[in-house]
Amino acid sequence: MSQKGIHQFLTWTAGAYSFGVPVDQCRELTRGLRITAVPLAEKHIAGIANLRGEIVTILDFNLLLGMGSPTTGRAVVRTRSGTGNTTCILADKIHEIVTVTDSDFHEVPSNLSNIKLEYLAGAFRIADKLHLIVDAQKLRGVARHGIG
Repeated sequence: MSQKGIHQFLTWTAGAYSFGVPVDQCRELTRGLRITAVPLAEKHIAGIANLRGEIVTILDFNLLLGMGSPTTGRAVVRTRSGTGNTTCILADKIHEIVTVTDSDFHEVPSNLSNIKLEYLAGAFRIADKLHLIVDAQKLRGVARHGIG
């Protein structure tokens, strides 16, 4: 973000939806990680991976949001970590970084009955496409508590 009222988001798809996370909350994008399943982990935990010497938790975004089938893609969005675990989101396809103004923001539509809304912080529209904004802070909490 360089100017007040101007925001940049990394966008991707998971299932039938488009998502975005603020660029300043992203650490990197990765493809082709070897993901190791974790026995007894909750179903939305795709597994763990070694990312440059750091063990990271990989969330299956489709399953976390209750969209039914697992994520088919192997692209990973790594969010910035505070202290503790780094969280990575498994995505079907990474798209691009988009610039959004304050007037593009909306509330999360209440008619999204097949998706869990608690992990979303809002929405923005670019042209005719709605992107749901991911709350990266809440995802970190899910990753920490999802492995039993």
